[in-house]
Amino acid sequence: MTNKILFFTTRQLCYHSAGFFAAQLADALENAGYQCELCEIPEDGIAGEMREQAVPAKDTAGEISPQAAAVLERYIGKEYAAVIDFNSKLPRLMCDDATYYLDTIQAPFFNYILDNPLYHHATLQCPLQRYHVLLVDEEHAAYVRKHYPHIQGTHMLSLGANEAVIGKAFEQKQENVLFMGTYRRPEVYLEQIRSQDTQAQKEMLQMIERIQAEPDLSVERALRAVLEEEGRQISKEEFALLMNRYYPVEMYLRNAYREQLVTALIKAKIPVRIVGDWWEQYAYAGAQNVQLERPVAFDRSFDKIAGSAVMADSSPFFKMGIHDRVFAGMANHTAVLTDESPYRKKVFGTGQHILDTDCPVVLYSPANPQQACDMAEELLINRGRRKDLVDKAYEMYQKEFTWNKVAERFVKLLTE
Repeated sequence: MTNKILFFTTRQLCYHSAGFFAAQLADALENAGYQCELCEIPEDGIAGEMREQAVPAKDTAGEISPQAAAVLERYIGKEYAAVIDFNSKLPRLMCDDATYYLDTIQAPFFNYILDNPLYHHATLQCPLQRYHVLLVDEEHAAYVRKHYPHIQGTHMLSLGANEAVIGKAFEQKQENVLFMGTYRRPEVYLEQIRSQDTQAQKEMLQMIERIQAEPDLSVERALRAVLEEEGRQISKEEFALLMNRYYPVEMYLRNAYREQLVTALIKAKIPVRIVGDWWEQYAYAGAQNVQLERPVAFDRSFDKIAGSAVMADSSPFFKMGIHDRVFAGMANHTAVLTDESPYRKKVFGTGQHILDTDCPVVLYSPANPQQACDMAEELLINRGRRKDLVDKAYEMYQKEFTWNKVAERFVKLLTE
């Protein structure tokens, strides 16, 4: 059996992160004895899937540039231990004879989905012969198993993180709270919801109300509860399509929680450092205690993280997973403040007070931004406890969240 692994990159993702993830995992797999090849397809080489996901792949599969087609043809008939892509466009790609392109490569294909699978219905529904999906959340994995039974293997596999090229000693860090991420006005997604038909509008707003009242609720469970209350019964296939159509619910809440957290920190007079796109549009961008910085390519993000004493993370829809920003903070001796979930409590401990010496990160309730402010302020003041916390977090990072550990876990599922 071959030990070659092929990595495609068909999307760059935020801040060119896909190419970075591919390179890091490839390096780690080479450390494990595999030969890795990377192939980047330009972002415009393959058309993105349409929002109306009921359109069959064969009706849009021809939307590929001649340059991308020439590159992809080189791999037809070749054999690999695995083919991997991140949030891939490839599953919808078809050959002239209506064969799925990925079925022409002699290898299992792994679509490494880095966000909620509800956004990827168009590619998940494609009946590839050797289709596997990697996800960063256990509930997301369970959702894919339930709604896409043709997929041969669905696995949770968290991403890894890196230490900064030029790290900062504990004493050199800026005494502020870093927030990294893109700014989008939540109201934009409310406007999208209100432009829908009456039933869709009503159901999406009810989902938002339920999740706000019960922060541990996922988008999937919120939709099931709304449909059950209505007595509305639909098939699994219809449910997956409806989840995709109702994506503005997740986008609205994700950005509302993000804005709520940052606004609370600013109003509490805590020094806040923001790195990301479009924050100049934010209402408090000009506040005296705010330091705005332009985003950087993903490989430079670790330098930014290493520069601050504390990092605040908001990732409310990884209910049964952990965003890689958390691991990046742990890797760079920056105290991490992240939203709580049953899964994170299981991994990290309760962590609801910074004096909890058993917890390497601090957890706050997304429904209680004042709690996050109190914790952030205490982390900045209590330098001794912060030092203990980041040392414990770094130790856990080295044991559990390096790219070599990700590669080890991938090899295990590949060879099972």
